[in-house]
Amino acid sequence: TIPRTSKKDWSKFFAMLNPIFSPLFGLICYNNYIPYAITITPSFFIPIWSIVLVVGMILSVIIFLTSFHYKPPKYQKIFFFFGFIMSSIWLYILSIELVCVLRTI
Repeated sequence: TIPRTSKKDWSKFFAMLNPIFSPLFGLICYNNYIPYAITITPSFFIPIWSIVLVVGMILSVIIFLTSFHYKPPKYQKIFFFFGFIMSSIWLYILSIELVCVLRTI
């Protein structure tokens, strides 16, 4: 879930999967803090996961159309930022699990 950013490790397929699955993983991890749906009208709700999925698919199509298999795109710095965010989410998850294990001991 952390995008690779070096030139020798560049993978177009992996870069296309990251915008789809990494935000969904983040939503699962922060499930208690984020509401399930956005209320448009009292009888119409849009689940947040569906919005994140559609935006991730659009970003994946943009990556597919603007990058090559053999070299990273010019906007590679966005992947650095995205990798930092996903690393922070992983550290948060691991720290919560560690605290839960220590409480049981």
